[in-house]
Amino acid sequence: MKYIKLFEEHSLNSLNAQKADLDGLKDIGIISPTEYTDKIKDINRQIKSMLTTGSMNTMYSKKWFDDIRTVPEFKWLVDVVDSPEYSNLVSKGVALSSSFTQLMNHTLVFSKNPERRVESDYAIGFFGATKTVRRIVPKTGNRDMDMIIKIFKSPTEADFFKSAMSYIADTIDFTTNYFSSKRAVKAELLKQETVAEFKKVMVEFIKKKMPGADDSQIRKLSDHLHALIGWNLAEIKPATKALKTWLTTDKTVNLSIYSYAPLDGELQQLLLNDPRLIVHNRAQRSLT
Repeated sequence: MKYIKLFEEHSLNSLNAQKADLDGLKDIGIISPTEYTDKIKDINRQIKSMLTTGSMNTMYSKKWFDDIRTVPEFKWLVDVVDSPEYSNLVSKGVALSSSFTQLMNHTLVFSKNPERRVESDYAIGFFGATKTVRRIVPKTGNRDMDMIIKIFKSPTEADFFKSAMSYIADTIDFTTNYFSSKRAVKAELLKQETVAEFKKVMVEFIKKKMPGADDSQIRKLSDHLHALIGWNLAEIKPATKALKTWLTTDKTVNLSIYSYAPLDGELQQLLLNDPRLIVHNRAQRSLT
């Protein structure tokens, strides 16, 4: 048979009714919170057994989704999966990988490698109860923190899932495994390009100032100069411009560094006693 009957409908209804009864008993104090939690967990285990072992198909496969289309508990999920927003999101290379408990809580988790998501892969989580989207980090320690990406004010849960999936598909970069925003990835790429240009200009500057330096000396001086100038783009950009100007014109340029200790011999030879290079130490005073 194409459709595998997962359970008797009255059995699921009975279990859901038991959960509702437990909610009432907890509210009026007849059962303790601990007893309530234990009984709810037991009922959820029974529901999970019905919804997963009754099908011959792998959870989240197309045939599994076909199996659950007549299951009232999963109507909300079928509506999500049938939406163009869902199709667009999974076309980015992610797959639904919620645990059963997450699914019952209307939490949809998407990752690139569902089999090893928890320990090693980042994921995107859509939390229907709070209408919040989070970037979920691999669980490697006790202080792992999932980052809120956006909180939505959608009127219904269905609207939330569709709006959130559309937003994530448009704003997240899926070419890496970290699910960073496209803006962050673009900024990181710009930083890498800027640093690469800076290093190239530094090497040209060192070679011109110290033509006898070998590759090992050049690498050492380049690392030292980089550390003196700084690692932020706000420090690297003006330094690159200054060194370029020094290399290509006869103009005098200003170069800012940051050092509490005196410069060693090679750095002094590189940076000092040059009438066209005015070095300013932000930690002390001008060195020229």
